[in-house]
Amino acid sequence: MTEALGATVGGFALVRVASDIATTIGNIKNAPKQMRELKDDLRALEGTLSDLEISSTDNVSRHIHLALENCSNACTDFRTLLDRWTKDSTQDKMFWVKRWKVGVFGQDRIKAFRGNLNDCKSTLIVAILTTERTNEARQLHRSDPSRNLTLQEYEVELQDDITRATSERADATTLLQAYTTTPVPQGDADEEAKQSRQALCGEIQRWLASNIIFHAACEEALSSTAQERTGQKIRGIRATNDSKASAGFFNMGVGEELRFTQDISDVTADGHSIAAAGVFRGFDFSLPRQA
Repeated sequence: MTEALGATVGGFALVRVASDIATTIGNIKNAPKQMRELKDDLRALEGTLSDLEISSTDNVSRHIHLALENCSNACTDFRTLLDRWTKDSTQDKMFWVKRWKVGVFGQDRIKAFRGNLNDCKSTLIVAILTTERTNEARQLHRSDPSRNLTLQEYEVELQDDITRATSERADATTLLQAYTTTPVPQGDADEEAKQSRQALCGEIQRWLASNIIFHAACEEALSSTAQERTGQKIRGIRATNDSKASAGFFNMGVGEELRFTQDISDVTADGHSIAAAGVFRGFDFSLPRQA
């Protein structure tokens, strides 16, 4: 049985605070570009929330709840930060000192917050698409070629999402290291800067947590989709650093996968390498040349 996410307390709370932040930014006509882009991200998140339906028995639903909680906390904290930034502003003008502070630590704070929002939204989209693709597939016979093709195409999309999540995690980690390894300012005059940097590091860590949730949701969706397509259990497929990892059935004849059972886990490729597990026919194991 499915239920609309908008009917849940967590969903309602997140929609309200996201809408509130977007409206506040929209009322500042000369807000910095990053803040205007943030407003668009928040509106996109609202749209995704309104579209989402989840099943109480879906494996991916636990990632949904984690993503919502993390994102809701981030929005609440950013709402407080935005109040400070706009304390001396009017509807038409953002006070220049506050705007200057946006340029010091604020740009990376906004970057981390946007990263968190986008990973939360991506987690929700994975839930939506996985439910849709699974329901579509179950209306077709397992021997129907269009059924397998649709699911295979979605598996490729999920692999791309996993690659993107891995890349974004590296970016967030690099950003965090840049602020945690540099000397901490000394003296009372720098106290506010120290507090701002600590808050920024906390925001980046929250982005990393959201990224991990998104990555895990993609992996579970990939496993459940492959299992739906083949009747096989496949999980923990990872490829990093220009590598290629594949698992399952590839280029098999219609119905041939019914002759096999597979339980594959923890297939990892790293350092421009290839890892494969399963049953393959006429499969391209080559890697693109490195630039």
